[in-house]
Amino acid sequence: MAQNNQRERALEVIRENIARSGHHTYVVSAGGQTPRFAYTIGVSESIGVELILAGAIFHMKDDVVTIINETLAKMKAQPDCEVFEVDGQGSFTLREVHSSWAQELKA
Repeated sequence: MAQNNQRERALEVIRENIARSGHHTYVVSAGGQTPRFAYTIGVSESIGVELILAGAIFHMKDDVVTIINETLAKMKAQPDCEVFEVDGQGSFTLREVHSSWAQELKA
């Protein structure tokens, strides 16, 4: 029962974030404080795709959220651009993910 309550609360937070900012960023960590990867939920409604930030081991959680938020803002302003510079974090290139990644995240 407690697991069901946790799941419902997590879904509520995701819905609230999407309603407030148009997306939710989910940061997945393999343990410790270093995020391993992150992905968005809800962005496909506005721009047609979700984002995955793979290899995020070099960035702390707040930096990952900044990278995704700034990349999304730049994608909306420059839809044809594939490379985005995020101040203090580096350069990020959009690429299509392998279909197995997309299937895993849909599950």
